[in-house]
This record gives sequence, structure tokens and C-alpha cells, in this order.
Amino acid sequence: MKVKVKNWVDGVEKESVDGLSARFGAVLLSSINEALRLPAVMANPPDYYAESTSKLSNSIAFAERGECAFTAKAEFAQLGGVAGLLVINDSEGSHVDI
Repeated sequence: MKVKVKNWVDGVEKESVDGLSARFGAVLLSSINEALRLPAVMANPPDYYAESTSKLSNSIAFAERGECAFTAKAEFAQLGGVAGLLVINDSEGSHVDI
């Protein structure tokens, strides 16, 4: 499902990003009024192919696409207590292996 990711920096709305939702996990809310507003943190390592050294609990984790499967990233995110995971496509084209 195509989604639009809105973001705010210090309470000011910034440019939205288009994305795709996963075929697993929680259902995304359709109303901005229902959405959670949580801090976003970059995973370390950036491709999230191992448990992150960044404190990600109760935040949105950002990870680069890299070579790691989405399901592996999701497992590390779940273990780290993240509220959501946003995977950034770090190469040309679209990847579909989820």
C-alpha cells in the first residue's frame, strides 16, 4: 500500500515523503489526527543488519535498505522496542524482497 510519511522538525511540518507499507505489522492510521508523533533515530549500523547501538525504544527507527532483508530489520526493530521502522532505499530502482 502506498503511504505518505509526514514529518515535523521542532513542531514545524516539513516536506512529506512517499513510501510503501510492509505486508506485516500494525495497520497504518489513515487520519493525521490519530497519528503518533515520535522521535526519529538513525539505526547504528545504518543498514540495521545487527542489533542497533542507538537507543531506539519508543521511537521511529530509520535504516538504509542495504543488503539485509526487511524481515531481519523488522526483527531487530522489534527486539529494540521501536514503535516503527522506516527503511530508506539507498540505491536506484525499487526493491521488493520483503
